[in-house]
Amino acid sequence: GGLRDVSVSRSTVKWGVPVPGDPEQTVYVWFDALINYITVAGYGTDRFAKTWPADLHLIGKDITRFHGIIWPAMLMALGLPLPRRIFAHGFWDFEGEKMSKSLGNVVDPAALIGNLSELIGIDEPMAVDALRYYLCREGTYGQDVDFSSERLLLRFNTDLANDLGNLLNRTLNMIDKFRGQIAGQPFIPKAETGALFTATVQSIRSDYDNLQFSAGLEKTWALVNTLNKMIEDDKPWVLARNKDLAALTAHLATLVTGLWYIGNLLEPCMPTAADRL
Repeated sequence: GGLRDVSVSRSTVKWGVPVPGDPEQTVYVWFDALINYITVAGYGTDRFAKTWPADLHLIGKDITRFHGIIWPAMLMALGLPLPRRIFAHGFWDFEGEKMSKSLGNVVDPAALIGNLSELIGIDEPMAVDALRYYLCREGTYGQDVDFSSERLLLRFNTDLANDLGNLLNRTLNMIDKFRGQIAGQPFIPKAETGALFTATVQSIRSDYDNLQFSAGLEKTWALVNTLNKMIEDDKPWVLARNKDLAALTAHLATLVTGLWYIGNLLEPCMPTAADRL
């Protein structure tokens, strides 16, 4: 739309900060509000050099003009460096409609977490992580996404409980069951899995650097599914019965190592669950 001068005061709004020397004018709220970024970062103190510029300004898509034009112009006028990146996120709709107080379809996250905790039977920190997983996984970050209680429960039951929870429980149970048999064996993962783990980490790091959380989590779950399939393919219970202890130990070591990678990859979106895992 082109660039044009922006007035930083208003004569018709009386509840703003008065302009010094002109009581008929108040400071434009979007000029006044933006200054808070450097105020909070410690402008005028020694701390400011450590906290500014921001690595990322994460903002709503409806306020990109203020953060992409007015705010950089203010910083340039002050001789200050600009934020290294500005990313505009989309909106969460509610089952096909825009969330609105007047429509009464706003989702209260605190109440939702309480309901999740009670419904599923998990403590609240884990319920927070379940919600965080859904919010990060359900749509492409930057675009509008539709919130659905059914989808939230589906994600929990399929991705978290069935896929990841099943992998963890099966691994721990097999370690416990076969621990006596594998004692003394070198606990080293299968050689061919090292490249898979490394490539997965590198790819997901790129996704997270680009704020593509859903893509990163999708690749994390590809690793979860690979390990679940490995259990079905290797049949560790058969390896134990046939006394193939080297193969059994390598199998279990691969599962444990894979879960360690998964825990680290999950930490940005599910810190409590990752720590417990």
